Amino acid sequence: MLCLAVGPGVCGALAVILFAACASRGESAPAAPPLETAIARELTARFHVPVTARCAAFGSAVLACRAELDGVVLPIALAEGGWHVVGRFVDTTPIAAYVQGVLDDLGVAQHASCLPHVQQVAPGARVGCTLSGGGAAFVDVAGDGSLALELALDPAAAAVRAEPATEDRVRDLVQRSRGLDRGDTDDSQ
Repeated sequence: MLCLAVGPGVCGALAVILFAACASRGESAPAAPPLETAIARELTARFHVPVTARCAAFGSAVLACRAELDGVVLPIALAEGGWHVVGRFVDTTPIAAYVQGVLDDLGVAQHASCLPHVQQVAPGARVGCTLSGGGAAFVDVAGDGSLALELALDPAAAAVRAEPATEDRVRDLVQRSRGLDRGDTDDSQ
């Protein structure tokens, strides 16, 4: 309707101007907030894998943040002037290299894989790695970063060692062990 009132030449000129003005803005995605960018960059450098970070805000106040990498969600605690990851997360890349070095030293021709690359490790818990021959490696990571390694090269032994240690299971194992000490050969205990 406007084009009929002002004429086709004016209408065409307006269309070109509007198109140029809109196109000059670019179609790039909006920039991530500075805190999200800082968290993602620092954790990417720390864990050597791409990290995304998202923060929830109300107005200009950031309420909560979380990061994600390799499908693992890292909760982020916010404090005055900074942030930190909540919980204990370890990069398994150096752990896999350590396990591989031990396997090589022992002359065991298997490959160790400790995935995902980042794992949450509760106090007293261990990192589990798979071995290409069906076995497993269990690695305790101390607070100072030192490692203690248990290898289960046999797939059946690895499956048993991977089972959670429930009270009933521990009680059964203690009874069996005491039976072996006494020379009992009956497996019915």
